[in-house]
Amino acid sequence: MKLISGFTADQWGMVTAQQAKSLGISRSTLHRLETAGHLDRVRHGVYASTAAAITASRDQKAAWLALNPSTPAWERPLLDPDGGVLSHQAAINLHGLGELPADRMTFTTPRRRTSRDPDLWFKRAQLAETDVTLVDGLPATTVLRTICDLLDQHIDGSHIATIIREGVITNLVHLDDLTEAIGPYALRYGVRRPGDGLALLEHLLAEIGTSVEDLVTRPAPVFPHGHAVATALAAMLKDSHVSSHDFPRVANGLAEAAAQASHLRATLAESAARGMNASMTHAMLSALQKHKIPTIPPISNAILQILRNSTVPYINQTAQIAAGLGIRAPHEGS
Repeated sequence: MKLISGFTADQWGMVTAQQAKSLGISRSTLHRLETAGHLDRVRHGVYASTAAAITASRDQKAAWLALNPSTPAWERPLLDPDGGVLSHQAAINLHGLGELPADRMTFTTPRRRTSRDPDLWFKRAQLAETDVTLVDGLPATTVLRTICDLLDQHIDGSHIATIIREGVITNLVHLDDLTEAIGPYALRYGVRRPGDGLALLEHLLAEIGTSVEDLVTRPAPVFPHGHAVATALAAMLKDSHVSSHDFPRVANGLAEAAAQASHLRATLAESAARGMNASMTHAMLSALQKHKIPTIPPISNAILQILRNSTVPYINQTAQIAAGLGIRAPHEGS
């Protein structure tokens, strides 16, 4: 158990038989550990420590580990050529949206794969990194890509409309991105305006008694209180030049700015894209100025990592704000 803890600690409490074999632990030994109550067999070739918490997504994570059983999870790239990405109904359930039943776990893989397991289904497709996100460390298609995959399957429109509404409300997908991406599926759903994503969106939302206007004019989302963010910053920015006295003001300003920009992005769903970034950036800068956020010297990787992992995906706008405040990213792409 001590030997395999190097894997279980960073793989949701799980280890594959092949990973155990690389440590000199045979399948018969794994079986004895299972019999003794130290391990649970989650699926063929994948075991979990009985001390590990059982989550709703454990089966999906075990299946993903089994796609490339010899390679540790932390060494696998986002687009693993020997693995796959959770997608379709399984992905939307992982995102916690809608009520679409998933009788099988679907993985999108770069090359053809088969399995004797009736619970698994493989879809062959080439994904881009922008199509994939990590949900508790598990690669899954983004909500936007997943909606497109479900439209491609011709899933019932009311189910997809519910997913869209919940995704927009929780800021997991944005109306402007959605209208651009779903246009190719308009005719498939009976919209007689080929390529018109907005018309398709209105058609889908009408099935659940709502509209784009209802989503556009919804109240601004509630953003977590800045104190929690400030605490996280204080813990991580040990090497930063920002004084602890400035943490609450910085965090509160970023929180309000992000909330304002999130709402503004929704209300500008019909606007020209070329004017949208400038408008959102102005709103965020205004919020920061309202809180009198001080100009900050070059900042450490830690705060940029927090911004990169934040629940509001406005990295480009954040970069513009950072430049306006005199914050210089320590490396390209931050």
